[in-house]
Amino acid sequence: MDVSTQLSPGGSLVTLVKLPAGQLERALVQKELSQILAKKPKHLLLDLSQVTQIDSRGVSALVWARRLCSAAGCPLKLCSLGEQAKLVLKVTHLDSLFEIYPSVEAALKEVSES
Repeated sequence: MDVSTQLSPGGSLVTLVKLPAGQLERALVQKELSQILAKKPKHLLLDLSQVTQIDSRGVSALVWARRLCSAAGCPLKLCSLGEQAKLVLKVTHLDSLFEIYPSVEAALKEVSES
């Protein structure tokens, strides 16, 4: 998992997490995001551009991440989803639960100042 800090056009710091290629691994997501959220980021952006498959465990990891971010007051955005990821979120109706953007740049533009 690549983690970096980006500056939004509005001047807010955003923690960008690029998820690794292949299957979305629940255990890895939960371990890494727990460590990231312990640092209390203001905004969290998950880049799923390399994720090629999401099963029910991957979906539960995303829901877990959203719940944890919400409790921490840290908005969570998803970006750069592949076709399979988009389909899974649409079929499960989770596309209405998450803020989803076509690219990192598009998501950064939507981060409000705080």
